[in-house]
Amino acid sequence: TFEFALVSGRGDWRETGMPSRSAEFNHPMVAVAADGGAGVLPPDGSLLTVEPAGAVQLAALKVGGNPTATGSSGAVDPEDVTIRLVETRGATTDLTISSPVGKIAGLVPADLLETARGGGQSPLRLHGYQIATLLAHLDVPTVLDADGSALAPDAEAAQPLYSRYWLHNRG
Repeated sequence: TFEFALVSGRGDWRETGMPSRSAEFNHPMVAVAADGGAGVLPPDGSLLTVEPAGAVQLAALKVGGNPTATGSSGAVDPEDVTIRLVETRGATTDLTISSPVGKIAGLVPADLLETARGGGQSPLRLHGYQIATLLAHLDVPTVLDADGSALAPDAEAAQPLYSRYWLHNRG
């Protein structure tokens, strides 16, 4: 089975904001109830903000580096992040990226394998329907784990985690 939606609006798909509405339908918000922690963070907020929200979508935000692609077992810097953005309206768009929990610095355009590349184009300007990968440094203050507890495990519970698990009978 699958779910589908039928929507309408005045004007064309750009005027009705169809790309962002379809993304909301395909990736619904899932709420998880949790007890409040001892930290000083507010109960709600955003890790990363990309504006204009209706014209540019955040496709991925992950720790920078791709050691599996190069066959490396080296550690990655958790403050280096990779940001993938998609321009959804077909027009050149100037964007801003900000974070209320930390400072974003060193935005550099990159290719799909997260190799920094030059080219002279500003990383904060996307052309129509462009998919852009950016490398950045996200300086998050240590207040995030003020109570000393780990927010998540440092590694997968079952190691090694093969990228082609079907070849190793692991999934």
